[in-house]
Formats: sequence, C-alpha cells, structure tokens
Amino acid sequence: MIIVVLGAITWYLLKENNNQTSIQAIEAEYAFAFEDTASVTKIIITDKTPGRIELTRENGTWKVNGKYEARPDAVEVLLETLNRMSMRNFVPVPSQETIIKRLAVYGKEVEIYVGDKRVKHFFVGTETPDQTGTYMMIAGASQPFSVHIQGFVGYLNSRFFIEEELWRRRILFGMDKENIAQISMYFNGDDAASFRVDGTQEQPVLLDWSGNAVQNPLAVNMNIYLGSFRTASYEGAILPTDGIWAKRDSIRMSIPVFELEITSKDGQKKSMKAFRKRPDQEQIGDEGVPLEWDPSRLYAFLDDGRMVLIQNFGLKNIIVDKYFFGQELVIDN
Repeated sequence: MIIVVLGAITWYLLKENNNQTSIQAIEAEYAFAFEDTASVTKIIITDKTPGRIELTRENGTWKVNGKYEARPDAVEVLLETLNRMSMRNFVPVPSQETIIKRLAVYGKEVEIYVGDKRVKHFFVGTETPDQTGTYMMIAGASQPFSVHIQGFVGYLNSRFFIEEELWRRRILFGMDKENIAQISMYFNGDDAASFRVDGTQEQPVLLDWSGNAVQNPLAVNMNIYLGSFRTASYEGAILPTDGIWAKRDSIRMSIPVFELEITSKDGQKKSMKAFRKRPDQEQIGDEGVPLEWDPSRLYAFLDDGRMVLIQNFGLKNIIVDKYFFGQELVIDN
C-alpha cells in the first residue's frame, strides 16, 4: 500500500511538473517585451534588402551606425514598443506556415543587447488583416503570434525601420552662437534684403550685401537669430522611395529662393539652398486663385548632398531678411 501511494504521488508530481514546463515553454514563445529598456545598449535591425541599422547608446546619447546622433523621438517610440508590446492572439494553425514563410522573406530581424549580451532576438513581419496587430516570431520558436500594444489601435512594424536617414536626428546646423564666425543670407534677386553677419567681433556685426555695417540692429533680435542655429531642424528627409526624388536634379538646377551659408570659428562650413515646392493638394490664395507654390514649405539641399523638406514657420527665426534685425518682435510666451 505504501509503495502504491508513493507511486501515485510521484506520478502526480511528475505530471504537474510537465504541465508547468509546457506552460512555461509556450509563454516563452510569446515573451516579446523587454521590461528594463533603460539597460539596453544596442539595437540591431536588419532585413533582406539587405538593410541594416545599428543603434548604440554612448554616454547617454543614441547613435545611428556609429556616425550620427539618433532622433530622440524615434528611439523613445522604439524603446516604448519593446517595453509594452505583448501577444494579442494565437495564429490559427492553418495560417502559421504561410506567415512563417512571409516572415522569412519580408520580416525584419531585431536583436536587443545589454552590454555584450543579446537579451532578445525576434522577427517582425507584416500587419494582420484587420491592421490592429503585427505578426512576430521569437528566434527559435515553433510558431508566430499576433502582437500589439494594449490600448493602441494599429500595427507596429513601421516602428522597426532600417533607413539610416530616417533615424538620423533632423538638426540642420547644430552650431552654438558663440562658435559662429560668419553668416551670409542671400535672397535671389533681392540684394537689399540680403545680409551678412560677422561674429568674430566682440559684438556680432550686421552687414548689408555690399559689406556696409547696418546701424543699430536690435541686440535681442540678433541674439534670437544666432541662438536659433543650434536647434534649427528640418521636417523630413527626401528619400529615393519618395516620388519627388526623381526630380531632385531639375529642382537643384532651378533658381533658389535663398542661399544660406554659415561658418564656425573653427572653420567648419555648412550651407543650405532652398527651392519652391508645389502644394501637395490645391490651395486657394486670398484672391481666390489656386496657389502655384506651397506657402509654408520649401525643398532644401544641404552641403552634404541631402535633400530635405523645411517649414517656413519652424525656421521663422532663421529665414529672415535684413529688416528683421530692426523690427520690434512679439515674443511668444
């Protein structure tokens, strides 16, 4: 009797242990989230194009492929996604083989590191038919899952992009006012509105386009102008996948609206040429006539060859003429 009882107990415990192991194994296959994102030091995303992006945290700052500072907003969204995403539902067995094949062809491989240790390794696929989830599969798992962020309606694969230019921080100049030696701003066909700034003097000197000093510019306006070059940014990069890319050479050969060049005290030069942009959709002017040009945005080419989209409002303290420095400004609170 004792042997029978002990045997029954052993069988029960083994059965329960196997059940626990099976449950844990299944749960491990959809454990996509990583809670401690503050400890993440490297994220690698690759696809079959082949494309590859490597984000690394260096002294508290995220870098793109070891070359450029990454966009803080994009990194924050990615880290939040890694922290909050969870399994939405199981994938029906008849669909699993098709989804696994699509993951192999169209999926993006994601690797998360803490120090030198890889802590997460999974694949991100396409969105579900209802576009409220994203197919994902942990490396080595037996099946894919539909993944989402609770409370968010939409898919997550767009957050795992691999275009370097889109990860790059959208700073135009990144130059402190104390380090500015020279600025020239030329408005095409309007020498009177064009100007230069000499920052090598104890106090910055405003010059007209002929090189004559402009008398009594307002110091607060000059301070606002020079201070804007540190954080001035563009709206977005123009990529080969954008329709306008095919026309970039003809745009560059047209007459620019303005040409801006800035030189630092250590000799570094940065420049920007801006060109008119057609409206994305019909816009009617004050006189009831459709506008030929977009009144709020311009295309711009930077000194490193990049083509970007800029906003007049976002650069309102940069895209100024000579008369700006004599105007009483209304300062936003």
